[in-house]
Parts: sequence; structure tokens; C-alpha cells
Amino acid sequence: MKKIFQIIKTKIRRFIYNACQIEQIQYRLNQIDSKINQINRYDAQSFFLCNVFSHTVLICEFHSGHGECLPSYIRYFLALGYKVHVLINVENYIQGPFFKCSFPEDKVKFFIVDEYILDNDLFYKKLIWYQHVIMATSMCNWGKINLSILERNYVKKYHKDNFYFIEHNLNNYYKKQEQRLINKEYFEKRLFVIHKNPNHSWLIPMYFYDNVLVKKPKKNFTNFITVGALLQQQKNYDLLFDVMRELIDRNVRNFKVTIAGKYGDLSVFNMQGLDEYLDIRGMLSYDTMYECVEQSDFLLSLLDMSNEYSKKTYLEEGQTSGTNNLSIGFQTPCLYNEHFGKSFGFSDSNALLYSDNNLLESMLRAMGISDVEYQSLQDNLLQMKLELEAESLNNLEKVFGNVVSKTLPISH
Repeated sequence: MKKIFQIIKTKIRRFIYNACQIEQIQYRLNQIDSKINQINRYDAQSFFLCNVFSHTVLICEFHSGHGECLPSYIRYFLALGYKVHVLINVENYIQGPFFKCSFPEDKVKFFIVDEYILDNDLFYKKLIWYQHVIMATSMCNWGKINLSILERNYVKKYHKDNFYFIEHNLNNYYKKQEQRLINKEYFEKRLFVIHKNPNHSWLIPMYFYDNVLVKKPKKNFTNFITVGALLQQQKNYDLLFDVMRELIDRNVRNFKVTIAGKYGDLSVFNMQGLDEYLDIRGMLSYDTMYECVEQSDFLLSLLDMSNEYSKKTYLEEGQTSGTNNLSIGFQTPCLYNEHFGKSFGFSDSNALLYSDNNLLESMLRAMGISDVEYQSLQDNLLQMKLELEAESLNNLEKVFGNVVSKTLPISH
């Protein structure tokens, strides 16, 4: 399996550096597709034939993203004494969400498949053997994946009651209810969310791998990082670039801002004069992105009240942000507009909160922070992580029960 992935990575690299003609490009893409199809067929067969021992749960992630959440889910179930099998989308797997994880091979198995496995009745027959089945991204509005299909092909057909769902955006779930596309009574009591919510069980993914590097700030230089698509509708990049120019005008130049995530349309932003202070990395593998976070002193959320999309998504609909989990998991303090920071559960004790759009003063404060204050922010983030992990584990235990006495290994 590793050999096949190495072939794919090698071909992708050669494609990036050498492809210059349409025929070459198409040929290389066909080769990569062929290898991916081999992997999908091989792992689907392996999944159908594998032994399922007692106290084994199956986690399904057909989404091409959200892989960063899976190590936490696996770790929670291991802590309760379960064995774990994972079905994961090939695109997701290649990004390397488990690159630095060291799960015991006798307790955790991975199968790389795609959504077309849902066409195969063997898939649903296989699910019967698992004690619990968890759909890690429950509301998928693309391809073949939706709750209606799962309900029809599995729940009703085999009369099984072992299916559960993790929801990233409750608004999608409520829309499906309104459209009567799901059985509310069945799914309501099997639903987990990935942020604290008084109406649903929640399971917060903050673990990425053991022994993350907890950053100590440099004395004379500050590294900021923001993670996410370079799209104004999601984050206020115009504000960031204006603030950077203001810092430079004030002769404050001992900083750098790294932007990691999928590219948007760079031409819509005015980044003139900022090349020396910007490191735009684009879409990164998980391990490279985590290394960037480890090397950074502060995260930038860039959500603000002037952005209607942000207000609707995060304040009105209650969706969480991956930046929150990175801040907690790596104990890297984040700069938040206070409305968003407080709604996510942060305070002045574990984050730098600013009012209105006063990002400038917040970045200046970050650059001038003392070692003692920085360490206090990190200590409080660690305490927040331990509390949220314990509460998440308790929530999981209430629904699934435990096979052994629950315990989470220390991972910080």
C-alpha cells in the first residue's frame, strides 16, 4: 500500500515540474487515476473480507476533507477500549492526516475507498458486524452520500440500530429536516456535533498527534499564521493587509504572516509592498500545515462583524472553525474579534480578543507580549484542551459505553 502511494506522489511531483504539453498532462493524470482505482478496489475488497472482532467500531469519512478530525475520534474510541476500523476517501488519505500518528496496528485499521462503495450491497451487509458505525461527516450534499440512502439501504433493510453521525454544520441538518429528507426521530438521538452545544452530544476534535511542538515565542520576531481559503467572504484579508501596511508605516517590521489553505483569487487583494512579510503557502498536506502552526507564535482568525457570511455561519448558525481546534490542540494563542472568540468559548485568559476591527492593536500586543503572559495563555489553552477532551469522552461514553476503564493518554 505504501508503495502505491509513493508511486502516486512521485508521479504528481513529476507532473508538476515536467508537464508542458496537453498529451503529457493527460497521460500522467490517467496513470494517477489508474493507481488510485487500484487502491480503491484493493481496499474495498480488503474491507469486505476483513475480520470484525467484538467491540469494534467503524468510522466512515467519505468527505475529501475533514481528515484532521479523525485522529481525535480514533483516540476517543481507543480510550474506551474499542478497536477501530476507518473507511477514508483516497484524497483525504493522501493529504496525510495520520502521518505523525502512532496508533496500535492491532487495534486500528484503515481502508482507502471512495463513495461508490455505497452502491455495493456488500457494504451494508458488512456494517451489520460492527458494534457501532459512525459517519464522520453526516450531511454530504455531493455525490451519493446522504442520510436518506443510508436509512433506506441499511437501517430499514437490515433493521439495525448501530448507526451514528457527526455533524459539522447543524444548519444543513435542519434544512434536511424541513425538507423531510431524514427521519428526525431516528437521527436526532444519534447525532454528535463538533462544538459545545446544549441540544446535542458533542465531540471536539483537538488531537492531531502525540508530542506536538508547543511553540515558545521568539524574542525579537513574531510569526503569525492564518489557515483557510484565501477568500474575502470567509475571512477579512483586506483588514489584515491594511494592518500589515500600517505596521510597516510605523516601522514595525519584525513579523511575518503565513497564509495556509486553498488559493482564492489573489488578484482581488491589494498586497502591494507586503511580499517580504507574507508567506502564502497555498494548499498544504496536513503534516506540513501542522509544522507551520508549530513554528508560529499566534494564529489569526480574521472573522469580523462586517462580514455577513461570517456572522451568519459562526454566530447565527453556530458553526465552529478549524482554527479553534488548532489553537487548543497546539496551544497556539489566537487573535479573535471578541464576538467570535467568546462565542467559541475563548476568553482573555487563553486568547487575544479585540473589539470592533482593532486587529492592529491586537497584533502589536502580540508582538510585545512578555514570556510570562504568553506562557499563561498556553497553560490556559492546555487546561481548556484537557477539560474539553474529558467532556467529549464522557459524552461518547454515555452513548456507546466503555469496554475498559476510560483513559486518555497525555498527548501534549
